[in-house]
Amino acid sequence: MMSNYIALDDENLKRTVHKFAEITPELLIRHASTAGFGLNIQQLQLQEALDKRFTVAVVGRMKAGKSTLLNALLGTKLPVGIDLTTATVNWLWQGTGEQCQTFQVNWRDGTKEDAQPLSKITEWIGYEPNVSKTKFLRFFVDSPFLKKATFVDTPGILAPSHDKTTREFLASEIEKDTVKYGVQASAIICVLGETVPSAETDKLMELFGGKTRLPGVSPHNSIAVMHKWTNLVRVGQDPLKKVEEHCDKMREAYKDKVFEVLAVCSPLAIAAESDAFSRLGIWDKWARYAEKNPRDLDKEITLTDSGLNELLDALKDSVFFQDFPAFNYKFVYRFSVVLAHSRKIDDGEALRQAVLEASGIEKLKSTLYTEFLEPASVLHMLTILAKVAHPCREAEYKLQHIRQNRGNDLQHLLKRLKERRYSIDVDLEDVREFFKEEISVTEYENKQIDSTLDELESVRMQAEDAGMRFDEDITCLKNLAQAEVTNTLKDNDKAFLQRLFGKSGYSVTQRLGLDPKCELSSEIANLNALIELWEDRKTHAEDSEQDTLAEVCYCAVQRLREIVDYIEDPSSLTEENQNE
Repeated sequence: MMSNYIALDDENLKRTVHKFAEITPELLIRHASTAGFGLNIQQLQLQEALDKRFTVAVVGRMKAGKSTLLNALLGTKLPVGIDLTTATVNWLWQGTGEQCQTFQVNWRDGTKEDAQPLSKITEWIGYEPNVSKTKFLRFFVDSPFLKKATFVDTPGILAPSHDKTTREFLASEIEKDTVKYGVQASAIICVLGETVPSAETDKLMELFGGKTRLPGVSPHNSIAVMHKWTNLVRVGQDPLKKVEEHCDKMREAYKDKVFEVLAVCSPLAIAAESDAFSRLGIWDKWARYAEKNPRDLDKEITLTDSGLNELLDALKDSVFFQDFPAFNYKFVYRFSVVLAHSRKIDDGEALRQAVLEASGIEKLKSTLYTEFLEPASVLHMLTILAKVAHPCREAEYKLQHIRQNRGNDLQHLLKRLKERRYSIDVDLEDVREFFKEEISVTEYENKQIDSTLDELESVRMQAEDAGMRFDEDITCLKNLAQAEVTNTLKDNDKAFLQRLFGKSGYSVTQRLGLDPKCELSSEIANLNALIELWEDRKTHAEDSEQDTLAEVCYCAVQRLREIVDYIEDPSSLTEENQNE
């Protein structure tokens, strides 16, 4: 079977991944220098990953605000540590009704407890003894996101600022959990605590950015969130201008690691969507700051904090205060009044809407839908193939290095021995014989390495070949969302192309919108007509200098031709059909 058919056939792709999961570790453990890569692939549980739901892992350093971000994104009430942070792995699943008022505990010893009331979650925060015994917690939330994907909130990577006591308590297992779930996920949200590129952020990006996609493929499954930008708010300045400047720096620094960097502030989103803030007239009170003198405003929010105290008094008996005990009230207050002042927003509801937009949460939600959830099936498979190809490529580099250098080194030493003259006291014949035997052994090992390299290359190229086609699919789905393309295509043509590029699934019947039980051979005439149609449209787009549309049409023609070849090639049939 030609490798490009993998990206068109669900069953063939699954069989191929099963094959990768079985043979790749065996190939890698043949040599001591690559055995670790084999263990890594086994730990990825590729076969199980095929049947798992699309998973989005939220990663980053500790106290970067990962749980708060998920609270804003999904409407949850995950525990947020006041001093330390939540130190457990938290899985978020779709739930309804009373189930959403409970959580499930999965212990490291393999046992679990169901239906724990949310009020008991404080027993899993900070230094509580339950933390070290817990494998993960499972929460249930009624969220449209969770109907299409499962989210996992990881504990995070320790920052250099953590003291010795904290490091000893958290130990290495928690960091291992973060890396484990981050690398296994279908997609990643990397939460950045900094507003400028740093060595710490570089490490995070390198850790998660390069292990979940194919070399040379755009980082479709990775997004970064610049989350804590409280230090950028200044009286007399529009706070969002400074934020966007810093965001642009992050985008430039990490353009090869993530496809987008978004500035998001979860406390702003939570406050703007809270009934309590509106019901208590807080936005109306803050809108009055629009007309304040800049000097008086600066004095009030930096010295007296009278507005903050007023806010806390108003909320102290509310459910909001109970649900979010570690909430950053101070920043929300300061940002909101500075925004009202800088933009002259003197209406409470208008201010609330402006704060919600400034929080970036709506843009993050939209981005997650279009970039992660809509192409989920294709993106999931692209990620799995990347996890096969990456260690194979790394192992190839190592084996090639050994292959090239080891024999050369021995030959060089033997040559030097031959050039040496005998001394009266030392006979080097035994040394020469030793090196001859070593060279013979090395040549034998090199043959084994050559055989392993050939097999590894075959696995890697098959994974990369299919992965590149999935990459083309995702790129085309993104291009279809651009105004240049959307405004040119009719709705039915756009819907056809979205299916063709795998929005509803990557098998041939899903790409063509056909019944899975239909006779594909009867569709060849229609497919050839479609090829001519989209070739004509490609030519027309080129003549009109609509480059993005022309590229989409070109890829459509290529995918349709591959589908025709797939249908006509007997070797593309599944094993079940061949046996019949």
